[in-house]
Amino acid sequence: MAPLAHLLFQAQALIAVPLRPAIAAADLGRSAVADTPSTRRLALPQWDLGRLEATLQDTLRRRRAPLVEYSDMYNTRLSIHRVMSYVMIPLFLGSGYTGFVLRSQKEAAPQWVRDAHGPLAAGTAILFGMNTITGVWNLWEGRKDPKGRTRRLVHSALFIAAGAGFAYVTAAGDNIRASGRPNQWHRNVALGSMGVSLASWLLMLVR
Repeated sequence: MAPLAHLLFQAQALIAVPLRPAIAAADLGRSAVADTPSTRRLALPQWDLGRLEATLQDTLRRRRAPLVEYSDMYNTRLSIHRVMSYVMIPLFLGSGYTGFVLRSQKEAAPQWVRDAHGPLAAGTAILFGMNTITGVWNLWEGRKDPKGRTRRLVHSALFIAAGAGFAYVTAAGDNIRASGRPNQWHRNVALGSMGVSLASWLLMLVR
């Protein structure tokens, strides 16, 4: 029995010796293999390196924005466009107030109201004409710039629609009575154009 026990003890020792590195590696949270140069090379397979490189290149391509150069005239037109957009507010207030007075008092409206309403409405139409030219020109120059493109397109579409409404109301203002159109039509189109233009303006202010 003694030789048999001795043989079993030796067999257990032979099995336990190669298992010690694996057990130690498992305790450290690593793969249960011997730490040899060959296993270190296999720790990160080659296909993982290729996938990592492809992912990095794809990320760089998506983050790299195209270089868009703007001319000095672009900044000049942009400054004019912004100044005119702020001038739009007092023109709206003036033409709106005089229009309401004319609508409510009719023939009894003060003479200064009659004299001011036309020029204020014409000034609004001129302002929208200038801002349409500068805005569309800059929109074309910056067409290749992806930053804020959707917002610029929506702003331009709303502004052009409002400008068309103001131009139509201004042109038809003197002929409203002759054409038989009611006064509320003139008012509604003007107020609608004001609302659309203010929404377009606020769209560019909100970041």
